[in-house]
Amino acid sequence: TDDPEGFLKFLGATRLSQTNKRLDFARNGANFLLENKLSAVDIADYFKHDAVLIRDGLVNAPNMGYGFKKANMFIRDMVAFDVWQNLKNFDQIDVASDINTMKLALRTRILQTDIPLLSSFLDIFCYQYAHIDEKSAKAWRAVWSEWKTVNQKTAPISPCRMDFLLYRMGREYCE
Repeated sequence: TDDPEGFLKFLGATRLSQTNKRLDFARNGANFLLENKLSAVDIADYFKHDAVLIRDGLVNAPNMGYGFKKANMFIRDMVAFDVWQNLKNFDQIDVASDINTMKLALRTRILQTDIPLLSSFLDIFCYQYAHIDEKSAKAWRAVWSEWKTVNQKTAPISPCRMDFLLYRMGREYCE
């Protein structure tokens, strides 16, 4: 917590956009760990190896800066890199949606609206973005559920494991 900017420079993250947000996030995340006497690895133990409790704990921690998207991504990554194993309720973690996964949901019509939406409106009107974000997560969860019904062997263990594929498809094909 003494030098979060130096740490972010070391990681190469200061050349990216939103450096101020990254600094606040690094500082607040470090404070959360220090206050609870944890390392990132210990977070799973602290929240009883329950993915939903971890997500809710990160989202509700004061000044932490975690929204559902960041919390879902963090949990997904900690499991993907085998830092945390055998989390309960991992299947309750949704796709970490962004404009690309939302555009893909709209373009493929797994998410439909009564009025046409322009992606520029999603960027401008926060309430529309939040609503489409929530509906998009539910739509991708429905796709995941159907995938499991059709072929459980090939279905990911959680909807959150689909987000790289969905992000790339949205970025490549929904311009």
